[in-house]
Amino acid sequence: MKSQMKSAAYGLCIVLCVFTAAAGQGERGAITGVVRDASGAFIPEVTVTATNVATNVESTAKTTDAGVYRLSSVEPGTYRLSSSTSGFKTGIVEGVTVGVAQTATIDFSLEVGQIGETVTVTAESLIETSTSEVGRYVSANEFQSWPIPVADGLRQLQSFIFRSLPGAVGGEFQGSINGGQFYSHEILVEGISLGRYDLSGGSMNEFTPSADATSEFRLQAGTLSAQYGNTQTSMANFGMKSGTNEFHGSAYHYLQNEALNANASTANFSGVKRQPFKLNNFGGTLGGPVFLPRFGQGGPALYKGKDKTFFFVFYEGTRQRNFRSTSFTTLPTVAMKQGDFSALLNPAFTGNSRSGTQIGVDALNRSVIFGQLYDPRTTRRVGTSVVRDPFPGNIIPQSQWSAVSANVLRLAPIPDPIFPTFLSNYPTLGSGQPVFGLDNIGVKINHVFNERHKFSTFYNWNTRPRDNSPGGRYGPRPGSATSVFQFQEVGGRMARISEDWTISSTKLNHFAFGFNRFINPNNSAFVDEDWPQQIGLQGVPGTHFPRLRFRGTAGIMGGNIGAAGQFGSATAGFSASDSFIFVDDFTYLRGPHTFRVGTEIRRYRYNDRGRGNTSGTFEFRSQQTELPGFANSTGFAFA
Repeated sequence: MKSQMKSAAYGLCIVLCVFTAAAGQGERGAITGVVRDASGAFIPEVTVTATNVATNVESTAKTTDAGVYRLSSVEPGTYRLSSSTSGFKTGIVEGVTVGVAQTATIDFSLEVGQIGETVTVTAESLIETSTSEVGRYVSANEFQSWPIPVADGLRQLQSFIFRSLPGAVGGEFQGSINGGQFYSHEILVEGISLGRYDLSGGSMNEFTPSADATSEFRLQAGTLSAQYGNTQTSMANFGMKSGTNEFHGSAYHYLQNEALNANASTANFSGVKRQPFKLNNFGGTLGGPVFLPRFGQGGPALYKGKDKTFFFVFYEGTRQRNFRSTSFTTLPTVAMKQGDFSALLNPAFTGNSRSGTQIGVDALNRSVIFGQLYDPRTTRRVGTSVVRDPFPGNIIPQSQWSAVSANVLRLAPIPDPIFPTFLSNYPTLGSGQPVFGLDNIGVKINHVFNERHKFSTFYNWNTRPRDNSPGGRYGPRPGSATSVFQFQEVGGRMARISEDWTISSTKLNHFAFGFNRFINPNNSAFVDEDWPQQIGLQGVPGTHFPRLRFRGTAGIMGGNIGAAGQFGSATAGFSASDSFIFVDDFTYLRGPHTFRVGTEIRRYRYNDRGRGNTSGTFEFRSQQTELPGFANSTGFAFA
């Protein structure tokens, strides 16, 4: 039994940054700029307000003596920006878009006049000059309109990154950005790292929120801000959708099946029908203001969250059945499982013209027949040779069967062949995961306590059960312990909590906590059923069905018996990766400078328990029933 536990790991990073403009906190963005008068002189104490057009939530700051303002920790979205002070007309900029981890620079030039007068302009496309980062920002509109490859039974965000964007290469499981090592980048969801200790962090494989719940994301590379010191090369930063003042929802269903899929031209020519395949990917979303009605008594609602409290929920489900048959395995016939191997002497059955023909004589001058089985209990020496007596008619009497063999065939029966042939008489499935499912649920809540305190939380739960087979091959469906079937139920949990405290117009504190848990149980369908005792196998400490292997011989048959060359799956294991991440950033604006100091504490915990093959592996070859000196032409592994 193998048991391994990696001790918890702690990471602490404290950074102090001094520069003219800083990036946003995590997935949040920022708006900064300078306010001048018509002559170009800086104007201090100007009130700058950013209003989210979807939620009507406001963020306010004042300019410093150098005319600089900064709105930090801004939720990604579209904003209406206004600047006002006594003696000047109010300046308004419409359509300011703030993306994930993006800093928008909007400068004002105020005209002399009354504060009630306004000058409105529309924001142009922004070129970010406030950070040295490079990369690719994918807006909400782009993300919703671009195709996302279907992989692993669902639309994978990981595939979107590494198959769609320049500078990124890879696939569903691993990837590289800007030439970095695999997994060396980091992935953030709602500003917090996924913290995959088992994969060094850089993979969303089987740990991704729904694509329809993702608002936008940014691929960040180049010289990253010091707050991202945990990554070597780059990062992918995902922001999830939030509720607004209006209720919005969606529903979808993606369907694939053999009736809709095209058949290969070669299959059509050969008259082969389309292989069975079904994929259903479905789900829905709903977001809006929190509204709690008053039940029973009528009157006003208990709570109306417009302009204050918003929710967004989503669900995604997948059901995939992929029973395409691309290869075949060899199973023993019904007669063989009753001890009758006479068919091995029939060339019409084996497809070998030598079957049943004489290929020599033994030391007693008896004919040796191709495909003959010999009784190992009669082994004896004659002169310098070793001889055995053949089983009459190639039939092994049940009185000579071992008790374990009889119990295996009775309690864990091997399926019967489908085709009346000797070799390749049972189809295997081309997919290593013929049965796959997904349930993915999440919720995000945003709440504005007051203009100084804003709160956000996000939770995502998903589970991915599937049938597996070792080596990507798949034998008979479960129903007998001799199947190579394994059941795996990968699951992920992630939670995020953040709070933004506007201490003053020049001071902001951002706190966030994240928790991630990734679990991977992978077991035989017949584990912990005390199989050694059931079949009478003595001296074996395990509880699952032992692994049985029957190796073929080149002359009698060209391959092995059983799916993946074996019966039974002895695999049983469990791994879990937990991460706890604390982040606190303090931003201080003074004159034309922005100062930031922050800390990030990470705790990792990884447990890996591989139980191993405690019931043993038993391998059988033709040597047990062959005549010494006539290998590959006598004997049979399953006998």
